[in-house]
Amino acid sequence: MFLRYGVLAVALIAIVSGVIGLVVGGLVAVTGTALDVFAQPSKDALEAAGGIALIVAGLSVMIVGVFQIIFGIGMWRLSVWAWVAGVIIQSFSLVTALLGLFTGAAIPASLLTILISGGMLAFLLTPRVRKVFARRRAGASTTAAIQGTMVNH
Repeated sequence: MFLRYGVLAVALIAIVSGVIGLVVGGLVAVTGTALDVFAQPSKDALEAAGGIALIVAGLSVMIVGVFQIIFGIGMWRLSVWAWVAGVIIQSFSLVTALLGLFTGAAIPASLLTILISGGMLAFLLTPRVRKVFARRRAGASTTAAIQGTMVNH
């Protein structure tokens, strides 16, 4: 039971996180666009460069948000590819959040990302979850994969 609810919880958290990433990334990109558009080229070169940096950062957050949503849907369906995608996405999110934390950029957001991505990655790397997705790769049904893991432990 715990395994089933854990997978569903990770799926929901990933989807919500992805939607938040899309919204926040979009706002950051729009802010960067406004800075870039309204900066006077002769006076505000640094402001224009900051605007471009915000656009790139916002678009990056939006792309990760899209991947989080796709990962969440894959986890919800217990798709074979979801485990691998989740490990890659959560590792990437964790590393970028750690880099953000050490550079001093958006410390509260970095700490929240470290908690969420770190928790999801830790869950994905547990032996029981790995075994469920390994059985799914071997062709077992979703119910058989989860029940087989529960019976063995």
